[in-house]
Amino acid sequence: MQQAKSTKGSSGRFSPKRLWTAVRERIAQYGRRAVPAVKRLAGAAQKTAQRTGLDFARFREYAFRMVQVAFGFLMGIARLPQGIHPFGIAALCAFSDAKSVLFAYIGAALSCATYNSSALSTFIIYFFLYIARKAFTESRFGEPLYARVLESAAVSMAIGVVRLCAGGEMPLYGYVAFLSLMGVAAAFTYFFTTLFTPSLQKAARISTRSICSYALMGALVCSLSGVQVLGFDLQLAAACLITLTYAVANGFMHAGIVGFVCGIACASPTASAALGLGGIAAALVFSKSVFASLFAFAAVFTVCGAYGTGLGYAVSAVPSVLVSCVLFFPACGFLPETLRLNAGARERAQTEVSSSGYEKELSEALFSLSDVFEKLAQKQKYPSFGDVALAVDKSFSDVCAKCALSEMCYARRKTDMKELKQTLFSVLSSRTAEPDDFGPHMNDKCIRLDRLCEQLNADYRILAVSCAKDNRTALLSSQYAGMARLILDGGQRSAEQASRDTAFEKSVGAAFDKADVPYGSIVTLSGREKRTRVTGIDLDRFPFSAGEFKRYLLVACGVRVSEPSFDISDKGGTVLSFERAPTLSVEYAQAGEPKQSGEISGDTVSFLQSEKQYFYTMLCDGMGSGVGAATASRLSALFLEKMLAAGINKSVILELLNNVLLAQSSESFSTVDLLEADLLTGRCSFVKAGAAPTYILRTGKLYKIFSATPPVGILSSFAAESTRFDVEPNDLILMLSDGVVPNGEDGAWLAELIRMDQTGDPATLAGRILEKAREINTRGDDMSVAVIRVKGQKAA
Repeated sequence: MQQAKSTKGSSGRFSPKRLWTAVRERIAQYGRRAVPAVKRLAGAAQKTAQRTGLDFARFREYAFRMVQVAFGFLMGIARLPQGIHPFGIAALCAFSDAKSVLFAYIGAALSCATYNSSALSTFIIYFFLYIARKAFTESRFGEPLYARVLESAAVSMAIGVVRLCAGGEMPLYGYVAFLSLMGVAAAFTYFFTTLFTPSLQKAARISTRSICSYALMGALVCSLSGVQVLGFDLQLAAACLITLTYAVANGFMHAGIVGFVCGIACASPTASAALGLGGIAAALVFSKSVFASLFAFAAVFTVCGAYGTGLGYAVSAVPSVLVSCVLFFPACGFLPETLRLNAGARERAQTEVSSSGYEKELSEALFSLSDVFEKLAQKQKYPSFGDVALAVDKSFSDVCAKCALSEMCYARRKTDMKELKQTLFSVLSSRTAEPDDFGPHMNDKCIRLDRLCEQLNADYRILAVSCAKDNRTALLSSQYAGMARLILDGGQRSAEQASRDTAFEKSVGAAFDKADVPYGSIVTLSGREKRTRVTGIDLDRFPFSAGEFKRYLLVACGVRVSEPSFDISDKGGTVLSFERAPTLSVEYAQAGEPKQSGEISGDTVSFLQSEKQYFYTMLCDGMGSGVGAATASRLSALFLEKMLAAGINKSVILELLNNVLLAQSSESFSTVDLLEADLLTGRCSFVKAGAAPTYILRTGKLYKIFSATPPVGILSSFAAESTRFDVEPNDLILMLSDGVVPNGEDGAWLAELIRMDQTGDPATLAGRILEKAREINTRGDDMSVAVIRVKGQKAA
């Protein structure tokens, strides 16, 4: 039997290079899966808390307070040479709310147990610092920055005086420690206060925030001096982890600086140089993969340590470096975003939340004003007492002037007119006046009382109509309510667009893993448009062309996407961007003519395709014909077009349009026939306000959509009917004015006309419909036709 010869590179032969590649890719894959695992664990904990009745928000607050206690403790035990502890003082002066100061003080006070002979004196000084801040600010802890720096300097001076008086060291060293304690405590008070006070942090420049962040990281590393866990140097491991995190979050420059600072905190010049250079190397190769970044950091750190101190130091530091690399995988899901120095996603999210909160407050204020104006409008809906008194005088004057006994009228002389006017005012507010309401003297003696009662009721009706017509307060109330809904709708849309589509992110991540495409993170914003950014893309290992990528995601995720774009990020990596692509397109045309030749048409047809991939058709018909009707329809169409282009909710737009038409000095009405087609999903909605029916032709069947709502601009309260209809490719939509279909029952001849049309051209069909309507309609009116043909997008 002839034995098969194995060739180099065959699939059955062991290859160290192939094994190394497989191990590297598997570790990178585990690193990418660590972040979702941490998020799922947090979500599961929150759901468990909800099921068991625990208050997760309160638990999170308790955890935050424990972190503050731990911070105070760590800053209290952190010491510099000669046994000085400046960081605990800075921690007590940094926070600006009562609870945070209290828990930081508890942590700093607990740290005094680790001191030797100075434990009691330091505890007392910490206590007096807390009490002094509490008394000086009346428990508000809102001193300005310079006051906190002076407080820390004063306390440091007190500790220094105690040290000098206690003796036990050379005077020169004592004075150096005294000055160092004052300077370092004051400086770190400035750093911590800037970081932990939101107003100061927001106002500070990026360079100032960076320096403060470096100082905080150095203090944290300094607090872990001499701490050993299972034989690992926890201080060096923390320094390595912080340096790696800054490399991912802020780039090579910040990674080099913070590595240098953390090395100084470790009291080792060799560690300082090794951490700084290792952070720079990790940041530069992070765009390749997380594993490459960790390998570069460990290699550079080991080489620099061996060169600076010797091979023994490098070997002894390897376990701590490896521990930091292992811890970095789960920590990279939240630490880089937390320690990001530029305006990252977290700050933008906080800004959006505060912005949406401001929008909610503003809308609530406008709603409150609307309620106030509504109450005033109800009071102004009926004539006032003065108006009724004038109407009574007018009625008496008109009726009594024709009476022969007017000059000697006994009934009128015996009647208290002021009391009569008050009575009639109360009566007319609820019903029509009757002869008995005029009192016994008028009822017994007045021979023209019936005529007087009729005249007063007629005058009051005219007065009431006039008051209702001129009641601008009710219109003002509806306008304020409409603006409030407009602001609230804008805030809701902003929040929706900023939300993440985690389901689609997982789907894209699974597709990339299946195609063996390395990546860093995936962020998809806005559930409908699915704007997606994928970081950490390696173009050398990206196996798709633009068309292949679109087809692959369509099969893998079921979503048609746009052409992918590749951008170089500020950290040197490549970012892949794409979004959802339309599944439909439309062809449209319109035709129309006025009621009489030479006149202006009262109909207006408008088409709009927004940047959000919505297509709109608006057909507005002003009541009547001529200039007045044309003004109402054009105003309505223009208002709809501008507001829809801005992405405002349709119901809010129609409410505002109703208020605009009601505010016109003359009567201004208009029908509104609105089509909204979502080109991404195929979902359509038809909104009708007094409009003629709309017809949809699909595979030989004609569907009719109609509504019985009144036109816009007639009633003070307005609500249009909306009908949903999912369109498909090759659907034909006909939107007609009532001049084309006056009775709403013209489906037969429309269906026959569409069936005979062989051109497929919307403009030709619109012209033929208009021509046929001119032949069969006997009642003259403005006529308009809009034809929309739905088409499917071609595959990539």
